[in-house]
Order: sequence, then structure tokens, then C-alpha cells
Amino acid sequence: MQLKKKMITTALAGTIALGGLFTTGTAFASTNDAAPQQTQAKATYKLPSWLQWAAERFGINTEGKTRKEVRGEVKEQRKSFITKVAERLGISTEGKETSQIRSEVKAKIQADKKDALYKVAAKLGISTDSKTLKQIKEEIKQAKAKKKGEETKA
Repeated sequence: MQLKKKMITTALAGTIALGGLFTTGTAFASTNDAAPQQTQAKATYKLPSWLQWAAERFGINTEGKTRKEVRGEVKEQRKSFITKVAERLGISTEGKETSQIRSEVKAKIQADKKDALYKVAAKLGISTDSKTLKQIKEEIKQAKAKKKGEETKA
């Protein structure tokens, strides 16, 4: 048993030693050789399509940047955009997370659309009592089509 262990150990040591003799490269790479390989890896890296789309939408140059760098820039641009929209709508952004601001902006926009829909319905003389928004939209569409049809006949 011990003879087998010695033979295996010797064979492995010999293989490692002979493998070292036949290699042509150096054991330690210089720092100058590693730098071009890293830049080549960055240049050939392809971003996911959603990240590429978001970067293009915000006007971010992605050449020579890693996924992490581009994602960070997209995140900052998105946060800035949401903050600007919130300020335009009169929503306070101080001390709030981006997700909370985004949900408030979405709620405000939906409420504004709902109010506008009710105003149009009232202008056309459509009753909005106990009707869903979908039903109100459909009645507005029909009323507008009817009104346009009457105008073209006259």
C-alpha cells in the first residue's frame, strides 16, 4: 500500500516537473501584458438588450464601459428623470426613496387622467355614476364618433 502511494506521488511530481520543462510561457506575467487583455475584454463585452436600450434612451455612451458602470449611470439618469417629473407635478421628493417617488408620480398621473376623463364625459353629457373607467371611455368614444358623424352629414 505504501509503495503505491510513493509511486503515485513520484509519478505526479515527475509529471509536474516535466510539464514545467516543456512550457514556453513564463510562470509570472508582467503587469503590462495583463492590461491590454482587460481592455479587450471590456471592448468585446456585449450589454444585455434592456440595458443597451435604457442607455440609448438616456443618451449614455456605452463604449469601453462594463455592465456595472453602465447600469450605475442608467440608474442615476432614471432617478434624475423621476425627480424632475415629480417636481413638475408638484410632488415633494425630499427624504424619499426613488421607488416611493415613482409610485407617487404614477398615482398622480393616473388621477389626472381620471379627472380629465370625467371632465370630457361631463362636457359630452355622459353620466359617470356607477360606471367603470373602461365603460366611460367607451361611451366617450361612441359619443365623439356620433358627433363627428353628425358634423359630416351637415
